Formats: sequence, structure tokens, C-alpha cells
Amino acid sequence: MPSTSKTASRILAGSTSWTNYSYQATLNIDYYSTGSASLIARVQDNMHLYYFGYNIVLSEWMIAKRSGTTFTMLGASSPVDITGNTDYTVR
Repeated sequence: MPSTSKTASRILAGSTSWTNYSYQATLNIDYYSTGSASLIARVQDNMHLYYFGYNIVLSEWMIAKRSGTTFTMLGASSPVDITGNTDYTVR
């Protein structure tokens, strides 16, 4: 079910009981985006989740965890330039 606000769009699927899974999606970032484009996983609520995505400002792919108000960067790539309005398939 999509959820849209001024800052985010989300589609949720699956179950909180899942413990080991993977998924694939296509990210397409327009030329004017700021912030990041992310896939979220293991969502307990808006304050407890993991995410993988592209940080537009730093030009890097990253994996991070949010636990309450604490954000933990679990890994990041070296800078990678992407082309706006291009599909990127990630898994």
C-alpha cells in the first residue's frame, strides 16, 4: 500500500516475522533530487528500520540502520556518479 508525503513515498510488503530475505527494485533518481533514494527493510516502525540507497549529496551507495533517533552507517561505497533519470536495478 503506497504512502506518500512531501518527503517520502513508500510501498510496504511482507511480514514483520520475516527474518532472512532479499528483494530487488529499480531506483530512478531525477536530476533535481536532493537527499537520498532508499529501499527500507526490517521495518518495525518509522523509527526502527534498515535502509539501502544512494546518498545524492555524497554520491555514494550506503547501508544504514535507524534505531530511534540514532542513525548508524553500516557501510558506504566510494563516490559513484549516477546519471539522472536512469533506471538502476538494485538487490
